[in-house]
Amino acid sequence: MTEKANFEAIEESLALARKDETEPKEFILDEHHVCDYKGRQGVIQQYNTVNQFHPSFQKIIDEYNTTSMLCGYLSIVHARLLHQFFQSNNVSKNTPLSSDWAKSAVDMITSDTERIMEDTAEVMKRIQHKRKKYVQINEEEFEDETSKKYYERALVADYEISDELFRCGKPLDSVDGKASDDDEDNEKNINIYLWRPNNYPEAKYATHEERSRIEAEDSVFGNDVKYIIERKRTQHEHMKEGGYNVERFSPNDWHKKLVSNYNHVSAEEKEITNIFIVNIHGHFCTCISTRIYDEANKNIHGSFSPALFFFNTYQGKIISGNEDSTMGCMYDTIFQ
Repeated sequence: MTEKANFEAIEESLALARKDETEPKEFILDEHHVCDYKGRQGVIQQYNTVNQFHPSFQKIIDEYNTTSMLCGYLSIVHARLLHQFFQSNNVSKNTPLSSDWAKSAVDMITSDTERIMEDTAEVMKRIQHKRKKYVQINEEEFEDETSKKYYERALVADYEISDELFRCGKPLDSVDGKASDDDEDNEKNINIYLWRPNNYPEAKYATHEERSRIEAEDSVFGNDVKYIIERKRTQHEHMKEGGYNVERFSPNDWHKKLVSNYNHVSAEEKEITNIFIVNIHGHFCTCISTRIYDEANKNIHGSFSPALFFFNTYQGKIISGNEDSTMGCMYDTIFQ
């Protein structure tokens, strides 16, 4: 499907949903779903927060000429808000969470709708600036003004999420200013990861910058790896090991490096709580992996139960307890 056809299909589907009133009218989505994974071995939960299709977003959609599918922008905003929530509550990466933490986080996210709008607009502004700059430099790639417009209004891509998280020079909990050295090098800070598909098998269908980025970044994984996990390396790691600012893993390699030694590192080094932005078949949401106190099942996995919490931006259930699902693969990678 061409960029133009894909864009028009998405916009038409959204227009029909609004006409048929199948999309909720509320800005705040008060919806919660739970599913067990592998017979109560762990829990996967979902909280729907704000409605990405609400008309309130139309002003900034028009201002920055973006698609109406805002999950990519909002997943970045949610990741930063959750990071700030943990910092304000003195939660570090080696801290397990209480069973009621998620409701408090949702209340924080949904209590300031003005900030959600402002932060979403700021992310839109930066991504659109980069797209316009790419069009200016590579004008020969575009047939006419219409093709430029569709490129600028395309869905947010994995590499754009990665750039915004790991390369933009902004602190994780703010859209303004630069991160301090203390924030960058605080080894206790909760990490933000990007969990996305390996796009190399689909590289021939990609266009423009997305294709060149896939060929440069995903080709090392070939056609056999299903998912890729990205993270930003600390300044300490740069000084010690050198290499690129962004590190990419297959789930198996990520597990070997950061999970398999879980029982052999100090309490300060354990990664118990992490933030993920997750690409689920083209839809972006935000996820927290953690361990929560679980008295009822402590005979199975001790006092702390492994759990995934997904924060979603449209009505309905996206989580699944199927082992072949994105959630199942994430759970097995992080906790097994």
